[in-house]
Amino acid sequence: MSRAIAPFGLRIPPDLRETLEAASKNNKRSLTAEIIDRLEYTVDDEMPYPTSHEMHLACSFLAGAMTAYVSDHGAITKKDIRAVDRYLKDKIDLYSESEPKKEDK
Repeated sequence: MSRAIAPFGLRIPPDLRETLEAASKNNKRSLTAEIIDRLEYTVDDEMPYPTSHEMHLACSFLAGAMTAYVSDHGAITKKDIRAVDRYLKDKIDLYSESEPKKEDK
């Protein structure tokens, strides 16, 4: 992180700070770098941060996919999780191909 960036005081709830600190340790970067990365992600035009509704839909889809897989195949093993992962990636690829392309600016 550049020292040329002016300090910015920020008050956040303790539980959110703990979550961010844990994420920063997991990602092997400073708390500041973690917060900046997340903020940049939310303002990126190419990849907008998902809304809570979109996250809910994604979780519902994943839960449905896992339920369907378990009902068809029984218990889940690591091999099964990899199979579900491949299945979801294929679905995402199909969805991405069917989306209208943004016009070049």
